[in-house]
Formats: sequence, structure tokens, C-alpha cells
Amino acid sequence: PSTGIFYPFISHHLAKDFGAYVLEPEHRFYGKSQPVNTNKDNDERERLLTPKQALQDAVRLVKYYQTKLGCNSNKTDDEYC
Repeated sequence: PSTGIFYPFISHHLAKDFGAYVLEPEHRFYGKSQPVNTNKDNDERERLLTPKQALQDAVRLVKYYQTKLGCNSNKTDDEYC
């Protein structure tokens, strides 16, 4: 959102204290901004409007940033994030 994170305590305090990154994605079909007109004629896009697809999108976003930031996927490693 244009106002930033909904819970400033997370980014202003917790993320700083733990050296964490904060992602605040807006799902392309559930938020205020919509990339396409959604109407009954767009049947081919309905497959993207499922909770399962939303979760897959979230996983892909997290994995993208883990790779971009050089995170290790091993939870016991110091470079895990």
C-alpha cells in the first residue's frame, strides 16, 4: 500500500532488532490495484483466482527474495533467512 506497512512496529522495531527484511505483497487480484479487468469474460484467468494459486505466488516471492539476498535454506545455518 502507498502508506507502507500496516504494522509499523514490525518494520521499525522487530525487523531492526532481528536484522530482518519485511515483505508486504499485495496479491494481484485481491488488493485495490488490479492488473487486468476482472469480469465474466475473462474465464481463462479464473484459474489464477484461487487460494492455492495465491499461496504458490507467496512461496515463489519468498524464494525469489531468499535467492536474491543469498539466504541459505538450512534453518540451522547462520545465513538462513
